[in-house]
This record gives sequence, C-alpha cells and structure tokens, in this order.
Amino acid sequence: MELLSFAVIGDRRAKAKRYKAHIVVSSLVDAILAGKNELVFFTSDRGKWNKNLPLGHTAYLNIRDDLIQNGHLILVSDPMAAPVDNPAPRYRPSDELLALIPEEELEFEVLTAELEGRPLKDITYKPIKFTKRRRSKSEQANRLYFRYAKSSEAEWLAVKEDVIKLRQGMAKHEYDGLQVNGRSTRLEPLQRQFKGCIKNYGRYISSYQGMSNKTRLDKIRIDGQVCGEVDIVASIPSVLFGIYVNKNNLPDRDCSEYYADVASLVPALTREAVKAISNASIGTGGLNKVRYSDKFKTDFPEIVSKAPWKEVRSAMLEAMPQVELLKPRHIDWAYLNYLESEVLRLTREKLQALGVGFLPLHDALIVPVESMIVAKETFSQTFYQQLGVWPLIKTSGT
Repeated sequence: MELLSFAVIGDRRAKAKRYKAHIVVSSLVDAILAGKNELVFFTSDRGKWNKNLPLGHTAYLNIRDDLIQNGHLILVSDPMAAPVDNPAPRYRPSDELLALIPEEELEFEVLTAELEGRPLKDITYKPIKFTKRRRSKSEQANRLYFRYAKSSEAEWLAVKEDVIKLRQGMAKHEYDGLQVNGRSTRLEPLQRQFKGCIKNYGRYISSYQGMSNKTRLDKIRIDGQVCGEVDIVASIPSVLFGIYVNKNNLPDRDCSEYYADVASLVPALTREAVKAISNASIGTGGLNKVRYSDKFKTDFPEIVSKAPWKEVRSAMLEAMPQVELLKPRHIDWAYLNYLESEVLRLTREKLQALGVGFLPLHDALIVPVESMIVAKETFSQTFYQQLGVWPLIKTSGT
C-alpha cells in the first residue's frame, strides 16, 4: 500500500479504502501474472479481473489512475493508434511493482482468495456487526428508554472468534446454486449482527438468505448433494414459550403451531393475520390492549370488520399465553432473536463436529437430505437444552 498516495487511501474511510486498494492491487497482480510479456490490459479486462468483487468502478479507476500517475504502471501502447490495432491501453508494471509480486503463484493465490472475499476464506474480515438500537415510534411516544449493560472487550472477542470458527468449519464444504436477485453468486462469509449489546439480535446474516424457499430447495447443493430444510415452526413464540414455562414452572414442555391455534378460536382469523399480530406485539414489546394497530387495519380490513379486537386479544392470550411476558426493550424482538440465534449457534457447533455441511437461516438449517434426520434431532435437542421446551419442527425437500 506504500505505492499509493495518501489521498487514495487516507481519509476518514481509510480502512474501507485500504481494503478496496488491496483488491485492486491483487487483481492487478493477477492480470500481470496471466498476461503476455507482463502487459496489463486494463480497459478491456477490468470485468475479467475484478468481476464480482466488493468494489465500485470509481474506486477501481481512482486506484488504477494513482498507480499510473506515480509511475508504477507505464503506458507502452500508442494512445493515437486506431482502435482496431490497439483495442485497449496497455501498461507495463514498474520494476518496483514487480519486485513486490510474490515469486510463487501459490502464495499469490492464498493472498487473492483472502482479499477478494472468496467463499469463507477471508475468515477474519468483519465477523460481527454492531449497531445502536433505535427506539421505535411506539417507544418514543411512551418515552421508553433502555440502558444496555456494556459488554466487555473480552466478550466481544469471544463472539468474533466464534463466528470465525463457523467460517472455518463451513470452508470445508462446497456450496453451489446460491443466488442473489436471481443471479448466481458465491457464498459470502456469514456475519453475526447485534443491536445495542451482545444479547440483542445476534442473527447470522448472508446473501443467500434472500432466496425463496422453493428456489433454495431447487438450486442449492452442499458437497454436490440435494438439500432440504429443517425449520422451527413459530420460532420466536416458541422461544418466548420456553421463558414462560420456566418462569411459571409449568409441566407443559411441547411447543405448538401457535398461529394456527389462535386462528382456530376466531372464525374470521387466518394464520397470516395471527402471525402479523404476534410479530407486531413482539416488535413493540406487548399486545395491544384496546384496539387493532393502524397497520393491521390497513393490511386486514376484512378481519377488522368481522372480529372485534377484544375477541382476538382473548384468543391470543388463550392459545399463546406467553405474550403476557413481553416487555418493551427487555423481552421483545431483540432479546428473543438473540436466544433463537444462540440455539442456532450451539446446533451448528454440534453439526460441524459431526462433519455435516449446512447453511444457517434465522430459524432453520439447509442441509443435505441425507443429513436431515441428524440435523432435526440435534436442532430439537439443543432448543430443549437452552429453553426447556421441545420445539415443533418441520422438514421440507425430502
């Protein structure tokens, strides 16, 4: 990076620019090694050498131009020649730049794999993301605040190392058929995201999670094998049920299909509508007391016209009594998501120890069909060990 001027990599976004500069220089070296007579065809070959890299075209051009201006890339083609004879400007690397290129191609391959962010090989790059948790409109209106216990540096380091371990284990398997916006993509390293503190959110995030359920099952292959999904039904209400059972020391240890259970008590209700009410309640930290939310009125006007909120609320409390425990910024979506993600973390540790390849979703796992039984049993047992209740698990793709 000493070859580049401070203006290219040195302002308040220095870290991001340094990472981008590494990618450009890495792809440049790749082009030099593959080119004839060490000539670089930047204009025509940019798509080949920088394809699918996490890098904008402007950043690429800025870094390339800086190398040219400082004499590290020397123009050797005639800029006045006709396009037919001279399809793209050609540059020769300076002796100083050549001296920095690894002598062994294997060494360079390892370098570029890390810098390009190829599947799971850059295992140390941004394993976690921390953002401040903002108050919702409801919380602002009710003047609700929450002071989070500050996690220690050692605690955050342990979380980071755990995600890196996850990436290392996943790197032992091959993944095909992944898509983003309908286009094929490589597997990007999973990242664990937190809101406010360690015990808020903590879900694993990666680009393949945007694929539809059908597309995932049709396209994704792990180690060349057809895959299925192991999914916890009504996952977050089940997590909340575990807290409810243990707090009240209840004998009931089996989770249910809570959305359908509530819908069965009120003829006008649908499972989708109950899920919307549950999600809104968990999001704000409590079940509405006197009326439907404005959003629910907009999304489900026919239900509002047929079923009074009092009737619906009673059904929620009867079939899903755990909603009584919800409390804004204490037991709500962020904390429940964290508990759910901890079940997933421990499950994937056990599956990795068994050599099972998988892709985690928020409340589910994509695994080879031949591993679905062991994945289901492991997922169920871990949920019980963590929360004291048995989840209802469904499988698809078998």
